[in-house]
Amino acid sequence: RDVLAGQAIAGVVQFAPASSDLTPEATEALTTLAQSLRTQNLRVQLAGYSGPAGNTANDSRRLSLLRTLAVRNFLGTQGVPRAMVNVLAMAGALEGSAERVDVLVRTDQLPKLGLQAPQ
Repeated sequence: RDVLAGQAIAGVVQFAPASSDLTPEATEALTTLAQSLRTQNLRVQLAGYSGPAGNTANDSRRLSLLRTLAVRNFLGTQGVPRAMVNVLAMAGALEGSAERVDVLVRTDQLPKLGLQAPQ
């Protein structure tokens, strides 16, 4: 996966092609994640991707940004301060589905979320 140095994926939010609307499954998963982020006071980075599907690079980046903002805004409704959430619009993904937002945390913070660091 396309993960930034020193970070690991704590969650993946899938989207329908050409959509920035959160699915019921995504809101359920994000509600659980938000609780952990709040109680552990963790910073998170959102990396949004979108598929090419005939879009220009600008269109892909715009959709990626809309997706990351949808996730950030939802986390905000769950009590996660905006200052604790950074967003990146990455456009196309190198690996995996391009219709997603990766939720990234520092590798050393994974145990606080009940996750194991990759080996």
